[in-house]
Amino acid sequence: MILKKSTFFLLCTFVLIIVSLLTYLNYDRIWSFFTNKEWQIADSIGKIELENYLTTCGTDSSFFVIDNNSVTGYSENMKKNAELSLSSKDVLTHSDGDYCIIGEKSGTSVSLISGNQLVWTNTINNANILSVYVNKNGYSAVIYSQAGYKSLIKVFSSAGKELFTSYLASTYAIDVAISNDNKTFAIAEVDTNGINVSSRIKVTSMEDASESTVKKYDINSNEVVTDIEFTSNNKLVIMTDLKVYVLDNDVIGEILNFEKENIIMASIENRRNIVTVRNEKNGLFNQSVEVCIYDFNVTAEPKKYELNSLPNRFVCTKNVIALDNGLEIIFINDSGNFLKKCEYKGQLKDLKLFNEGNRAVLIFRNVADFIKVGGI
Repeated sequence: MILKKSTFFLLCTFVLIIVSLLTYLNYDRIWSFFTNKEWQIADSIGKIELENYLTTCGTDSSFFVIDNNSVTGYSENMKKNAELSLSSKDVLTHSDGDYCIIGEKSGTSVSLISGNQLVWTNTINNANILSVYVNKNGYSAVIYSQAGYKSLIKVFSSAGKELFTSYLASTYAIDVAISNDNKTFAIAEVDTNGINVSSRIKVTSMEDASESTVKKYDINSNEVVTDIEFTSNNKLVIMTDLKVYVLDNDVIGEILNFEKENIIMASIENRRNIVTVRNEKNGLFNQSVEVCIYDFNVTAEPKKYELNSLPNRFVCTKNVIALDNGLEIIFINDSGNFLKKCEYKGQLKDLKLFNEGNRAVLIFRNVADFIKVGGI
């Protein structure tokens, strides 16, 4: 009897030690789970069937499904709020604020939607459309190719009036951006003619885009620009495959180095901050995966959220970040705080946020699942 009591006591002590050790090793994760209420689930509002669609696009007020002959819009409550006639074999899209621009891929037609209305449609003769862009005020740009030029960029007002065209004879336009006050236009271009690939930023006035007014800024050799965005105070943020820079007072300054910070994924698309995923090895078998959210001045420590595994992808809009790990979507805000999560089954083709991040749409092969992240 004494032996049994001794054995039981030893077993309890062993279990207590193991539990204490696991708690100690995972203290931050356990503390985060309870303080952030990480058991909260994002509910599904409902599903819509997708049939022969080309792509989707989300704005502040609507989620659009685009097929060969039409554009169908849905509100945050999954009610149809737009049915627009638009014909195309394949499309390219971009959105900002309540605007969505749709371009005919490798074609000539481009259209702008505001709210649930088709604002304008234009045709660029003999064009081969490569990319489209719109800012939050409806000013837009179309990158296309044409005989004699590697890239051309045509810029339109919110009413669809052509403002000017930029011609690139020997370089490729990778990205464009228009400032929030509609006064400045920027182009990210890549030159592949030499031994080394080189990148350059061109900045010009929207009121006078003549060649004499264009300012040019070279990026370090062997770095390729992948994205440019204007911040709310109209500073230009430049992301390459290796670093993030800010153009301020005619000087390009490095603000983040991916290799130094062990960053494997990054985005500047929400224009509020730099959202990154950092993978850091701690010893031989352990690694930590963190979402790190940097202000554009990068003077303070980044806001962090720890993950259990590397995400397959993440998307951000306004102050919401959605991270897909292959089994569930985790929603956090740009302060690094947990919001909600939702599990899913099946192969997720795409993930979109709309309604200022209050809604997410999980897109599968033939169905779209509307998820309530926040709001009413």
